[in-house]
Amino acid sequence: AMGMLDGSASVDIAFPSFPLLEGVYDLSISLNDHTETHFYDHWEKKVRFEVRQYKSYDVGTVHIPTEWTITGTRNVMQGG
Repeated sequence: AMGMLDGSASVDIAFPSFPLLEGVYDLSISLNDHTETHFYDHWEKKVRFEVRQYKSYDVGTVHIPTEWTITGTRNVMQGG
């Protein structure tokens, strides 16, 4: 959960790995408070990218770990 904002803030998101199957992906990101009712920012399908694989026909679901660093709150916070 984010702390109280103290003026402007920024968020850096790092993806240590991106294990995706072949296909076209649209990336959406939301940043909101712990109640999930107040949105600070929202990007709906802001980035589109394509993954191509050679002779791979796998299907399934995937978990993508992320590392978030939030600055501009009363305390610098990190989450994942």
